[in-house]
Amino acid sequence: MNRFNNKSKEDRYNLLDRFVVLSTTLFGIGKISKAPGTLGSIATVVLLYFTNIISPDITTSLSFIVFIICCFSYGVYSSTEAEKKYGHDASVIIIDEFVGQLVVFAMLSDLQIWHLVVGLILFRFFDIAKPLGIARMQSLASGWGIMIDDVLAGIYAWICLFLIVKFY
Repeated sequence: MNRFNNKSKEDRYNLLDRFVVLSTTLFGIGKISKAPGTLGSIATVVLLYFTNIISPDITTSLSFIVFIICCFSYGVYSSTEAEKKYGHDASVIIIDEFVGQLVVFAMLSDLQIWHLVVGLILFRFFDIAKPLGIARMQSLASGWGIMIDDVLAGIYAWICLFLIVKFY
């Protein structure tokens, strides 16, 4: 007999619920009361820094784009579920910052520390100020609104960073 069959549906749901909370808060970073979105973005940049050391130019690979798409898709689902517990676009939900910050560095080669710092600052600017239609994206239903505004902020930050790197 399979040992996993002994768990009831409620036990499995609770495990899934805990995983959703853990992942949407980026392993608890979102539960830190001071600037959870910024801390989530910083954690993402630090992760990218170490990933880039291990695998240079990973951000230019097709697998990085697929990873972003998968994270975005999961983020729509998980943030929709997390909203049921925390409310609409609650500050503890920071998977959107993770995905948006990844977008900033997509297809940029030879990442240097200053790229990461400037990309972080640009993303946080667009995510907080929400210019150029970003604020309107938040009105989309459930996890879509949570995720798409940060992806759009990431795209705007990417454009700026790309231009800075190209002409610097």
